[in-house]
Amino acid sequence: MTDCEHPKCHEHLKICMSKLVTKKAMWIVVVAFGLPLFITGVKVWSEQTSDHLRYVEKIEMVKHEKETAVLKGIVTHMINDMAEIKANQKENRSDVKEMLRYIRARE
Repeated sequence: MTDCEHPKCHEHLKICMSKLVTKKAMWIVVVAFGLPLFITGVKVWSEQTSDHLRYVEKIEMVKHEKETAVLKGIVTHMINDMAEIKANQKENRSDVKEMLRYIRARE
């Protein structure tokens, strides 16, 4: 029928095709198949982006945990050292102020 050059044949073919699959049927197919596929795709994508540690080997994870524990200990010691340095600086400032008062009083 596509070999025919007559315009009525082409119109008849279009009418048959439009009767065969209506717009309502097309929307049902899109909703029935397209929507679940889209939802499944979104779920798979979100799992891949949120679960970046899924394929990490156990040895690497244990090594990372040990390094994290060591770093936490170091940071704790640094915080204590900084507090001690701050206290010493405060004491030094008060000593310097006292010396300046003594020098000013002598003049």
